[in-house]
Amino acid sequence: MDRDIFQLEAEAQKLPPEDRARLARHLIATLDAGDDSDTGQPWLDEAGLRLATWRPG
Repeated sequence: MDRDIFQLEAEAQKLPPEDRARLARHLIATLDAGDDSDTGQPWLDEAGLRLATWRPG
C-alpha cells in the first residue's frame, strides 16, 4: 500500500457527510463476516445517521 492510514483518514474527513456515512457503512460491512443479518443493518443505519450529523469541532 502506498498510502498510510493517516492519509486515508485525512482524505475521508474531507468528504461530505453523506459520502462519509456510505464509506463507514461499507467498511463496517467488510469487517462483519458473522451471520447476524437480523441485527447488522439497524446498527449500520444508526452509525450512518450519527456520522452524517457529526460535525468536526
